[in-house]
Order: sequence, then structure tokens, then C-alpha cells
Amino acid sequence: MLDISVSDHELDDLLFSVSAKSHSSVHWTPIIIAKKAAEWLAPSVGIKVLDVGSGVGKFCILGTYFTKGHFTGVEYRAQLVNQAKKAAKKANISSVQFLHADMASVDFSQFDSFYFFNPFYENLVPDMAIDSAIELSDQKYHSYLKQVYNKLDQLKVGTRVATYCGSDEKIPPSYELVFSTPEKNSLRFWVKR
Repeated sequence: MLDISVSDHELDDLLFSVSAKSHSSVHWTPIIIAKKAAEWLAPSVGIKVLDVGSGVGKFCILGTYFTKGHFTGVEYRAQLVNQAKKAAKKANISSVQFLHADMASVDFSQFDSFYFFNPFYENLVPDMAIDSAIELSDQKYHSYLKQVYNKLDQLKVGTRVATYCGSDEKIPPSYELVFSTPEKNSLRFWVKR
């Protein structure tokens, strides 16, 4: 059973490999942020949430723990998807799904809510890259932002989005900002009107 009374560091020790833990402070969502974002994204039973760039699955695992929503992570790196599946098993969380895919191939209309923890930023700052498994470039960063913008813009009224850190360039003007923490790396909640 998952014990979320521990610190982020202790939870990472319980769930993830040494290599995955080394990226936690930069790339994996802190417990307190995951709880707040998950509760916003999945306010009722059965809400389908997509975590774009889910990494080792920490947000999805915690989201499933904190809510009655169904969380799916999409991640480009196969080794991170495998680690996410192992972590979910260790946490005894079975109602979570992890996809090994490019987010461009995912049909956003199958989901009600979306979580973005700056999933494309390593393209701009290669020194912060998780590994060398994928090619990084400024062009890829801007291409992904444009794709997300277009996908979100086509979704139904009421769609919810949570962003943590990063740029808001991917959020179309059809979404209203309804909450923002005051910190530089803020957590923001959006809803399509």
C-alpha cells in the first residue's frame, strides 16, 4: 500500500530506481503539488486525466491515490514507461495506465483533463535532460507547444488543464486561468469556456 505520509525523497526511495530518483527534484511532481493538481483535474468519479510527459509515473500514481479519477501517462521513453509500471505495482495501484508513445499520436478527445509539468523544456536546456535516449532541439520544443495548443483548442467546453512550471504558450485563449500559486514555478489551473 502506498504511504504518502513520507517525504518526497522517501517516496522516491520506495518506488523508483537510483537513476530515476536522481531526476526527481527537477522532473517528477512533488507530492503536495500532485495532490492539489489531481484534485482539481479529477473532481468526481471516472474523470479521465492525461499526464503529458509522465516520466516514471509519479503524478499518475499519486493522482490515482488521491482521487477517483482514471490517470493515464504518456511518455516517449520506453525505459521510463517500464519504471512507471513497476512503481505502480510497488504502490499497489492497478487503475493507472502508462503509454509508450509520442504525445502527438494520442487522441486528446478521449480525456477530460490534462496535466503538464513542463514536459518539453529539456529541448531548450539539454543540460537538464533526463538522458540521451531522444534527440532534443528548439524546433521540437516549439513544434510540441504548437501541437498541444491545437489539440487543446479543439476540446470541449469544461476541459480542465493544470500546468506546473514552464510556459503558458501551449494554452489557447479559449481557456480561462482560474487559479495560480504566487511562486515563480507556479501551479496553474485552467478551464475551457
